[in-house]
Parts: sequence; C-alpha cells; structure tokens
Amino acid sequence: MHHQSYFKNVFTLLSGLVLLGLTSCMNGPLNPSNASNQTEKSSETVDLLSEELAPQWIQKGGQAKFEIVDGVLVGMSRPNTQNSFFCPPKSYSDFELQFEVKCEPRLNSGVQIRSKSDLSDLNDKMPEKSSKRIREILGKEARMFGPQVEISANGNAGGIWFEVGRGWISKPDAERGKTIYKSDDWNHYRVIAEGPRIQVFLNGEQITDVVDEVTHMREGYLGFQVHSVGFDDPSYVKWRNITLRELTTD
Repeated sequence: MHHQSYFKNVFTLLSGLVLLGLTSCMNGPLNPSNASNQTEKSSETVDLLSEELAPQWIQKGGQAKFEIVDGVLVGMSRPNTQNSFFCPPKSYSDFELQFEVKCEPRLNSGVQIRSKSDLSDLNDKMPEKSSKRIREILGKEARMFGPQVEISANGNAGGIWFEVGRGWISKPDAERGKTIYKSDDWNHYRVIAEGPRIQVFLNGEQITDVVDEVTHMREGYLGFQVHSVGFDDPSYVKWRNITLRELTTD
C-alpha cells in the first residue's frame, strides 16, 4: 500500500509538471514583457528648437519679427499688422507640449494648438457664428484659427481662447490666475491635448481641464503668437525649452 501510494503521488506530480509545461508553451513564458500592450504610448520628447528643426519653422499671419537667439525664440511686435504666428513644420494631434515664456505685460500672446490656416479645414461641428467669422476674416487676410493657450498678465493665462472664431473655450479664474502667472519672470506651461480633452498647467498649477466642444479641432499646427498692437515701440515675448511628446494609442 505504501509503494502504491508513493507511485501515485509521483505520477500526479509529473502530470502536473507536464500540464504546466504545455500551458507555458501555448501562452509563452511567464514574463511581464508578454503582458498585453498598454493602450496609450508616447514617443520620445522632441526639442522643437533643436538645430535640426529650428530652420524649418515658418511664419504665418502678420509681419511681427521672430528670431531664434541662443536657443530662445524671440517675438517682437510691429504696429498695424495682424496677429503673427511662428510655427513648427509638423502637424500634431495628441501630445504633451511644454515651454517657458516671458512676455512684456502690455503685450498679449498665446500658443495655437491643433490650428489651421486654410478655409478647407473648417468643420461642420463649429458654431455657425464662428465659422462665418473665420470665412470673413480669412477671406481678407492670412490667419491661423483654432484653440489658443493664452499668455497674458491679466489673469487669463492658461485659458483656452478660440482664435478668429472668438470666444472662450475655457476661461480661467482671473483673480487666481494673477497669483500664479509671473508678469516679470519666466512661466512654465504644460499643455496636454488628448482626444477632445485639453489640460493646461501653469507653473505647476492646473488652470484648464476642458473638453473642446467648440472648435472640434483634433489635429493641426502649433503657432507661437505675437499679438497685433497699435503702439510703435516694440514689445517682446520670449519662449525657451520648447519640447513636445506625441501621445499615441494602439
């Protein structure tokens, strides 16, 4: 009886090991690398002012002056010209954008995201009033239209404005904004655009978290803006450490 019981236990153990081996062969080795891929991936972070990319930027809209000096993008206002934009060459959809900016308090600025400059890129989900205004203005002058991340000392920094279409996609609390934005120093922005959702962080504080149900623009160009002005002496806005990481899904 003892021998029979011993051989029975050995047989049971061997059967279990064989079964485990067959399962491993079918499913692959038990290794974390065989786990299902994450639904969200990200590309490497790209320096948009690198020696390779900086010469490829193009200007759209007005005639404000842009130049890149020692890794800093400098925008200088000019009177009596429309809003001017300096744009990296590539179009983006879902991404994380980071930059630092210093802007003279009397000059309004911003960064276009997912924006366009051609009337063929209008979509039928936009409010009719906005679409009509875009058609009217782009019929007269070259402009970018779409969501703009606001840069200003009046408390609206970090909000999302609908450039040309006009109107706030997300207007921040101005009193809170004035305590976060530094009018005489560098400000750090982090912008995450993923699907219809846009988030903006200013100096580490979240300012905006909104689903864009106004422009319905999900892909387009970046545009670093110098706003139109009426005064003759120039004002400056400066950007540095401009990086972008594309977000992708399987």
